[in-house]
Amino acid sequence: MSLHDLRRYRALLLLWFIGGFRGSSGHSLERWGLRLLHVVGVAFTMLLGGLLEPALSRVLPGMDPLSLVHRLLLAWILLWPFLLSLWQRRPALPVRPWLLLPVSHTWLAHVLQVLSPLHGGNALLAGFMLGYWLRSLVLSHAWLPAMGWLLMALSLLTAAQWTANLLRALRFTRPEAYVLIWLSGLVGLGLAGMYGGLTWLARHTFDAILTGRFTGLTGLIALNGLFYVPAFLLTRRYLYVDHLFMSRAPTTSTVHSRWSRTPTRFMVWLQWRLLWRHRVTRLLLYLTVLFGFMGSVQLINASRQDALLPLFLGVPFLILGSAQFLLSVFGWQYTHADGLFTWPLPGRALAGSLLWLAFVLASLTFLSAVGTWVLLARLDAEVLTWLGVSYVYLTGFVHPVLIWQAPVHTVRIELHPHALTSGAGNTYRRPLRLISLVLILIGPAALGLWVGGYGLLLLALVGIAGLLLYPHWLRLCETHLTHHKYHLLAHLRTA
Repeated sequence: MSLHDLRRYRALLLLWFIGGFRGSSGHSLERWGLRLLHVVGVAFTMLLGGLLEPALSRVLPGMDPLSLVHRLLLAWILLWPFLLSLWQRRPALPVRPWLLLPVSHTWLAHVLQVLSPLHGGNALLAGFMLGYWLRSLVLSHAWLPAMGWLLMALSLLTAAQWTANLLRALRFTRPEAYVLIWLSGLVGLGLAGMYGGLTWLARHTFDAILTGRFTGLTGLIALNGLFYVPAFLLTRRYLYVDHLFMSRAPTTSTVHSRWSRTPTRFMVWLQWRLLWRHRVTRLLLYLTVLFGFMGSVQLINASRQDALLPLFLGVPFLILGSAQFLLSVFGWQYTHADGLFTWPLPGRALAGSLLWLAFVLASLTFLSAVGTWVLLARLDAEVLTWLGVSYVYLTGFVHPVLIWQAPVHTVRIELHPHALTSGAGNTYRRPLRLISLVLILIGPAALGLWVGGYGLLLLALVGIAGLLLYPHWLRLCETHLTHHKYHLLAHLRTA
């Protein structure tokens, strides 16, 4: 082995070692809390996987539980890359410092690709499949078909992850193509479920391998290679990119003064330009339409089946359409972070401008939900009441609370292609507190829609009271921003 090969493998080993133990300083208790929560989640999903087949046998005694489980697993795995592309942001490894090591970018891109299936979300799904395999397949089938089933499940998971890597790169570089692929995937998955496509796939994958036919596994390994190559090429490409999406800002504002506008109108104009000019932030406009579509589909299922689970899945989508903007909006302000506290503009003008933009994004989400409902189901007075009350609660109460708490959680968010692979740090400070806050805001909305009557009335009253108290909210946001401005500015200036 040559000296160059030794240096290359030593550098890759060091990359893996440092990346695995990265983040030991700062908020260590919260990091360990998240890790413990993740371990508990994996154990819980394993338990659910083990109890799945007995539960289906009791609920649906006339159906074959094995075939039904295989169809459900395939449906979830086909949807998994689309969910991961929304969930994942970048690899958790500090890539940029390792570009100086004697390692080619090709090898570094391979390492990132190979390690990407170790994402925590994949551990939850893998734990579910492992629990089902241990409970229902190991003891009832021969060891070779059982091991082949497990290998096929893991191969499907890796194929889903590498598809998600490709979609994530498209999300930050070609958002229009990403949204088109997202919608096409949902439509294709729905058609496959309606016309027996999932049954055919289950028969030629999981069912076939349990009967001793391994041709499906061979084709799946080839499919892994097909998905691996384009995602690897995009990852390697972005290791070379180190420039901003946005060109240098024009200086027309120095010629035509904008200060004649009111402070809030000026900040709305500035925030809109920042939102629209970057591909990363412009994606929020498309995601609001996607979230409205997914939320309305879940609410349609809830109204038809009178089920609680689709309701608790649909309401978060409607709320997150605009809440995702408010949760990370200060993270993009690093481009003019010093100006936020030196311009002759009050803090309430900044808070008011963000609330106006969140109002626009929420309107796009609910218009998408109404349009989806008109296309897929009958739009009646009950549906309009659901959506109207949710909209008032969102804009009157959820948005001001999120703006009020945003300075406490914000960290700098890079708006350039290198952010895809830089692993610059956590997306938020105090993530457990932020998750608890979002759940506390979403929970009453879902419960109010489920209870109906008095629950809807209470939600509407809370939203209307929040709208009437907007001047008080703006003063409260200004005070909170002033109180936390030094910590906020320090996190926005951090490279």
